Amino acid sequence: MFGAHLDGPNVGAGINSDATGIAALLELARVAADCAPDRTLGFSVWGTTGRNGPWGSGLYLAGLDSSERGRIHSYFDLEMLGSPNYAVFVHDGDGSFYGLPGPPVSADIERFFVADMLLQGLPVVEDLSSGNDTFSFLLNDIATGALTTYRSGEKTPEEAALFGGTAGESYDPCFRAECDTVAGIDLDITETLAKSYARAAQFFGI
Repeated sequence: MFGAHLDGPNVGAGINSDATGIAALLELARVAADCAPDRTLGFSVWGTTGRNGPWGSGLYLAGLDSSERGRIHSYFDLEMLGSPNYAVFVHDGDGSFYGLPGPPVSADIERFFVADMLLQGLPVVEDLSSGNDTFSFLLNDIATGALTTYRSGEKTPEEAALFGGTAGESYDPCFRAECDTVAGIDLDITETLAKSYARAAQFFGI
């Protein structure tokens, strides 16, 4: 299952948060429509994540019975794929960084994304806060995975050495601001991460 939140902040167009995720999700669904997957591929857009927390995904899961939730093999969250001062963060599925391993298969998803990014010539940094909706699925014991280009705080000197950009500044200075427009998006990294999600769909679903 692949998902992204459709709502934006109270100000601004919300292009990085989260039109980048929505655009990648729609393109993935368009391409997947011509495939014959072994597993059913699900695509969801969530409401109320950007402003009030993961109510959309949380309510969706609360409305499923245990057998329906058990059919969800894994959830991939697409959020903030194009931060201009980016680093590439991968969800810590195996718990090696935070000590909080996700449900089975989460570690496999992390290893897939790490390997796929390395094949693109990009390092990754482990992170747990890769999307509010991720936690809705974790709370329901469903494996999760994600790549993102943003987290709260400022870019570290170590991350600037790995990815370029400016240390001591936000990964996206326009997060939840009026300036979050198409002009502020790094389209190259958006495309790179979107294609990695497509390869994940192929690897785990097809």
